[in-house]
Amino acid sequence: MWYQRIRTKNGAGKSTLIRTLMGLEKQKTGKISINGSYSGKQQRRKKSFYVMQDVDYQLFAPNVLEEMLMGTKKTEAEKEQAICKLENLGLGKFLKRHPTALSGGQKQRLSIARALLKDAPIILLDEATASLDPENEVLIQRAIAKLVEGKTVIMIAHRLRTVVDADQIIVLADGKLAEQGTHEELMGKKGLYEKLYHIQQESLGWAV
Repeated sequence: MWYQRIRTKNGAGKSTLIRTLMGLEKQKTGKISINGSYSGKQQRRKKSFYVMQDVDYQLFAPNVLEEMLMGTKKTEAEKEQAICKLENLGLGKFLKRHPTALSGGQKQRLSIARALLKDAPIILLDEATASLDPENEVLIQRAIAKLVEGKTVIMIAHRLRTVVDADQIIVLADGKLAEQGTHEELMGKKGLYEKLYHIQQESLGWAV
């Protein structure tokens, strides 16, 4: 698994970056490649899945299970496997419920379940637990742990406690790449990342 996290400030360009990676925004210069090979927007959409911070998309199916299987052609055995995945995410109790009756945390888990069922090799996470209560945050962190196994993960991060173990951290500022490296490398540079890290650490009363 290649694990990269992008640390940004508001207005730094993270939304534009994600939209470009998903093929929703056309880059003005340069090319986007996957494993060294040029990748068009249709190919990137097939190979990636975007888990948003706020799941506000409209859900149409009469119940959660049908919503998850909508648009797929699965055998009965594959449907059973899908149900097992949903139950492992804590969705088993409301597979027969109407999707519009779900809480924000439950809808977030549905979004992660969609990514699991699609089994895309590239996962884009936009601070998926930032607006959740502690109980739902724990459940979704567990779901994300299952989701990212063997995947390439690009995660937009504002909570620095979620950044330190990433393989690569990219710091965006004013729409540009400001710094790049591991947590230890960036802390040693004494630049923007190190400054932001200490500010948040002090504000939260963290202990090293």
